[in-house]
Amino acid sequence: MGQTVTGDARELVEKMALTLPAYAKINLTLEVLEIRPDGYHEIRSILQTISLADSLTFQPHPNIDFHCNDPHLVGPENMVVKAAQLLKESTGWQNGASIYLNKVIPVAAGLGGGSSDAAATFQGLNELWRLNLGLETLHFLAAQLGADVPFFLYDGTALAQGRGDIITPLPSFAKTWVVLLVPPHSLAQKTKTMYANLDPRDYTSGEITAKLIESLELGEPLASTLLGNVFQRVAYATFTSLAEYHNHFLAAGASSIHITGTGPVLFTLAIDKSQGEAIHQGLRRQGLESYLVQTNIPKEHMA
Repeated sequence: MGQTVTGDARELVEKMALTLPAYAKINLTLEVLEIRPDGYHEIRSILQTISLADSLTFQPHPNIDFHCNDPHLVGPENMVVKAAQLLKESTGWQNGASIYLNKVIPVAAGLGGGSSDAAATFQGLNELWRLNLGLETLHFLAAQLGADVPFFLYDGTALAQGRGDIITPLPSFAKTWVVLLVPPHSLAQKTKTMYANLDPRDYTSGEITAKLIESLELGEPLASTLLGNVFQRVAYATFTSLAEYHNHFLAAGASSIHITGTGPVLFTLAIDKSQGEAIHQGLRRQGLESYLVQTNIPKEHMA
């Protein structure tokens, strides 16, 4: 026979709920230096969180109980479920959590949504379960799920090295408006396929990343001329309609167009909000999926 939940009990449960954002990212630079002995690629990348975000709500529950506003994303392979199970198993925690993911970040687009969701899950459950795990421990667990998951424990601006799991926070720059253009794609195993399509001629020395780091350390404004992505050539060759979307971006008023991650999302930096809104609306009038966002400063520096 079911129990009746009183108003006081319901209020207590609601108070125990914890909601966290999971920010998307763009790659300001992404270089591949070589193939490592372990078969992975040695990279140098400057990652930057942006205001586009999923949100995750955590509540006490006997088991790992996962829900999402997109039912297609519900299942044991979701990064949220994997992160929750890994944290539970590694700490010996006996209970679980009810987790609701409100998915906003486009999936498999180069914006890191799944990895950000996983990082937010580690942080949310660490707080909900009162595990008191430090950043070093959470970083170690995050790296087991994916090379770019640890970055989202830091947010802001950071250098990713190695497989992408060695993270060094970098100086923040003034908040900048960014316009995203999201082309559709159906490329299976996208990241693996894109890395396989790289040619040694695409490899660089890390000089592009080093120049942007120098600029950031000098406190200079973010300049489009300092951005670069090893997948620029590969993406336009692999995603056959990307050149067409590039032209749509130009028609909307963008001047310098960049790719994030392994694509296919394109982005441009705006001089100010007014220009960003004009480009964004120009894309929307063409019936294209677009977002106007800002770069985020690190969590520990937020008011």
